[in-house]
Amino acid sequence: LAVSGELLALEDTDRQTVQRVLRALKWPALVSALATDDDQIIVDAFDPDLWEAGRALSPEARSRVGLAMARVDWRVRVRQALRERDAEALETLLQRPPAQALDRLSASERRRSRRLIEQRHALAELNRAVAGFDDDSIVRALNHVERVGARITDRATWAAIQQIVERTSMVEDVMAAVDAVPMDIGKLAHLVPAARTMGYDRDPRLRGPYALDVLERELVRHAHLRRVRAALEKGDAAGIVLVAVPDPYGSLDLLTDAERSRIAQAIHERRRIDRQSVAARFRATPAP
Repeated sequence: LAVSGELLALEDTDRQTVQRVLRALKWPALVSALATDDDQIIVDAFDPDLWEAGRALSPEARSRVGLAMARVDWRVRVRQALRERDAEALETLLQRPPAQALDRLSASERRRSRRLIEQRHALAELNRAVAGFDDDSIVRALNHVERVGARITDRATWAAIQQIVERTSMVEDVMAAVDAVPMDIGKLAHLVPAARTMGYDRDPRLRGPYALDVLERELVRHAHLRRVRAALEKGDAAGIVLVAVPDPYGSLDLLTDAERSRIAQAIHERRRIDRQSVAARFRATPAP
């Protein structure tokens, strides 16, 4: 009667009867939609008002329609979070998805979601490290941020990171120069004053043989060594003795045996000359 239009001619047709008729007309479409097992098709075929929010369906059909609606709604919110790059919302959604809802996302959507969440974790780790003033943790967190392609937008964080990276780089350069065989004095001559100026002497890594005080004494020792060798090259006994004696920095310990022998010879020559000079003055002095 409804299909033929004759049902509308009945004046006593109430709303409940019409609703049952409409359900009968829509039922084949809903059955077909359920058979496809496609969430979107099922949601499109389901009219909550017509089916009294599912109460007019069998328990099985009601369960499947509810699952389809939950999945579709969840997928819409996931895609919106992806468009807005809202990693926090994505993580919340992916923690408790409807049954098998993750499988309804494309491979690209799953990959992008995981990347955004990992980027959020990397940035959070970096912020914690910066707040804790732990250089090693900051460097590790920064490497993690770089690896996952996260973007640091906070200028204060960038400024703190830049200072830490510069300090870490200089400290590592100092340690590498000390550990070089032989010790890279030329490099240390540039690094140590700079590290002192930047206040890096308080860095816990610059202790023991890497302490700036120790390295400054070593630089002075090698500077004196260069002056001694320069005098040795000139070959002037007086000049050699003047530079080599005394030796407050222990620079002579760094000389070769031949170089130390040359200094001893210069001292001997200088003493001989001094004795001859004194004797000559005595000879030139008239007797009283």
